Amino acid sequence: MGITVNQRILRTWSVEGILQSNPNDVVSTTWLVKKHVGIFSRGFNVYFGGGAHNTWGGETPNRGIDGVFGMEMSISRVNVSLDYK
Repeated sequence: MGITVNQRILRTWSVEGILQSNPNDVVSTTWLVKKHVGIFSRGFNVYFGGGAHNTWGGETPNRGIDGVFGMEMSISRVNVSLDYK
């Protein structure tokens, strides 16, 4: 279970924070910076970026780097996205 907050900081850039946990009491945070590129129409984008994560709990807490790519569609104030991290 988790929560994601995504904020556009410049016209084509955004930052995203992810806080998540699992039933094994492992908690992780991920911070990403993403570049958005419009395709087809104004409300349809692909994006890519990277960042870092930190994990606590379990047997071995760890830190690492992450990459992300995906696509998103915006209709009015609703945004739907699909990505791979």
